Order: sequence, then C-alpha cells, then structure tokens
Amino acid sequence: MKSIPTPANPRKRLSERLAWVAPYLYLLPAALILLIFTFYPLIYTLWISFFKWDLLQANPRFVGLNNYSVMIDSSQFWNAVKNTFIYILVVGPLSMIIALALALMINRLERLRVLWRTIYFLPYSATIVGMGFVWAWIFHPQLGIVNHVLDWLRWPTRTWLNDSSTALPVLIIIGTWQIVGYNMVLFMAGLSNIPRGLYEAAEIDGAGPLQRFWQVTVPMLSPTTLLVLVTTGIVLFQVFDTVQVLTGGGPARSTEVLAFLLWQEAFVSFRVGYAAALAYVMFSIVMILTLLQSFLAGRKVHYQ
Repeated sequence: MKSIPTPANPRKRLSERLAWVAPYLYLLPAALILLIFTFYPLIYTLWISFFKWDLLQANPRFVGLNNYSVMIDSSQFWNAVKNTFIYILVVGPLSMIIALALALMINRLERLRVLWRTIYFLPYSATIVGMGFVWAWIFHPQLGIVNHVLDWLRWPTRTWLNDSSTALPVLIIIGTWQIVGYNMVLFMAGLSNIPRGLYEAAEIDGAGPLQRFWQVTVPMLSPTTLLVLVTTGIVLFQVFDTVQVLTGGGPARSTEVLAFLLWQEAFVSFRVGYAAALAYVMFSIVMILTLLQSFLAGRKVHYQ
C-alpha cells in the first residue's frame, strides 16, 4: 500500500530557509559598531584631509593633496617624526627587556607572585595625568628628589624638563616605567604556557640555565614576543599625555611628537584639514610598521 506523504509544516520550511541568515544577524551588532566607530571615521578623516578647513570657515575649501604637500615640506613635521621614532626605538626594546627579566624572576617565586605582578602593573593602570605631576615634582629643578640626590653626591644638577638635551630622555624613562608592567604580564602569560617537560628534557641533556633560556624559553616565547612587539609599537606611537602634562612639546620642540603635533593642529590652531592629513599619515605609518613587524618577526615565531 502506497504511503501518503505528510504535508510539510510551513513554519518549519520558512525557518529552514532563513537559517542561513541567523549567523549574520548575530554579527550585525558588532558590524554596526565597527562601521560607525571605525570605518566611517577612517573614510571621513580621509575626505577632510583634502580640504582646507580651520573651523572658522562656513564652507571648507577643496585643496586636493596640498595638505600632504605642506606636511612633507614642514620641518616641524619631520622633527616630530624624529622625536617619535627616537622615543619608540628606545622605550620599546628597553621596556621589553626589563619586562622579560621581571617576568622570569616573578615566575620563579612560589609565594607573593600575584602581589609583585600587581605592583609592577600599577603604573600602566594609573592615570598618567595624575602621575605626571608626581614626575614633575621628582624632576623639579629646586624641589625634585633627583636634584637633591645629585647635590648630595656633589654632582651637577639639571633643569631636566626645561633642557632640550634632557627633556626627551626623561620622557623615555617615564614611558618605560609606564609600559613595563603591561609587557611583563603578557610575558608571564606566555611563560605559563611553556610545558615544564621541555625544561626537564633540556636539563637531562646537560643544558645549563643560560642554554635552557636560549634554546627553550626564547623559541617557545616567540608568539608572545611578537604580540608584545606589535602592541608596544602601536601604544608608543600614540604617546601624548606625558608630553602634554610635562613638557608641552618643549623646550624648543625637543619633545614634540606626532600625536602632540596632531592635537596642536586640530585643537589649538584649528587647522582641521591639515590635522586630518597628519592623522592619516600616522595611521599609514602604524599600519606599515605593524605589517613589517609581523612579517619580519613572524618568520621566527614557533607555535609548537
């Protein structure tokens, strides 16, 4: 006897047809956030960079690539580029070396590990504007503890933040102090993922502490090192708060970095079109450096 087919449920058929839409609906909120707060500002900033607009004009005037041309011919721009890269090239490697050393030492502790990790991480979580006043007092020419110690040692004192030869080195010290704790926490997370059996096998083979560090720790820590390298470069490239609080870009523009120059052009001189062009140049530099770091360092990364 021939069976009679059961009629399909219309609601079930509709739900099956719309099943492919569900994943996209889940992604829609995140996509809208990215579109509104990331892609739209990027496109709008690029559009503004082709206009001369000082916020006092009712209608911005289209100037094409003139803002970029003026920027390339500006000695102030190249001075900011130089200061920014000096800051990154010193603070970056120095903070990573100190952070790795601290991570190795704290990782060996059996007790108080969390306490020391918290203590070293506090500078990164602290408000740098508030801490900036503390650093301003530390390096104050009359009241600062640094000059008091130098005077006690009978060494010459300095006007640290008002001297073009010492202002940037002081900011480098502060920047290193601020980011070391963050990098240390990342390195500690990477160290915790290294199998202990690798160290035991290396020790059985006769490898000493230094050999175990270079042959086991460094290769196995390479993914974390790449992450720290990229994130540190991006964070340092955007340094602004310490410059604004402590030096204001001076003296004689010796601490003027790209982010501070961008703020000046946009919110002091009100040259919004030029500031937008500067922002896009900064964005392009960060993208190129990130891709270059990922390409060069990624070739030496070991994931197993």
